[in-house]
Amino acid sequence: MGRIVFVTGGVSSGKSEFAENLCSGLECRDSIVLYVATSIPFDFEMEQKKADHQLRRKDKSWYTIEAYKSIPREIGEFCSSNSVEKSVRKIILLDCVTMMISNLIFDRNGEFDVDDADERASVEKKVIAEFKTLLNFVKSENIDIIFVTNEIGLGGISENRLGRYFANLEGKVNKMIASESDDAYMVVSGIPIKIK
Repeated sequence: MGRIVFVTGGVSSGKSEFAENLCSGLECRDSIVLYVATSIPFDFEMEQKKADHQLRRKDKSWYTIEAYKSIPREIGEFCSSNSVEKSVRKIILLDCVTMMISNLIFDRNGEFDVDDADERASVEKKVIAEFKTLLNFVKSENIDIIFVTNEIGLGGISENRLGRYFANLEGKVNKMIASESDDAYMVVSGIPIKIK
């Protein structure tokens, strides 16, 4: 059973850099690092953010998987296609939970009716199931995982229903991952604070 590490913080707080440093600290001779990038760059700003993250990792011998759903299957397919032995210790850096949730919400051709209570419930169930499956997979394998997420609940209550729905759903997912984690950190202005 691997370790689960939870890293939260505000936007541009330095949480990704901190998580990358943690990941480097876990890395050893008999391990591989899989960076799971969950964003879908849909504009110049997101493309630039992706490029900045890639530049920070350019000297690392990490592998990148771009996926926001079915992560255990994606990891399995990667390991099979790259002949990674089951006994090799795997370290997963998932960056980030926030983008993963957003992409899962709009997974159906970008359509989501926040005013439809049944649709909200269905999507929430799907998102929670996706993270439960991932957590169960990690706990059953020789895998360490670092989850990077946004602490979005500190900025007040959104004026629109979609913003409130998203914040509540992310809060539930963050609590679920944090409760399962072995270690948890909050990054504030580039300073990591161990909270668990």
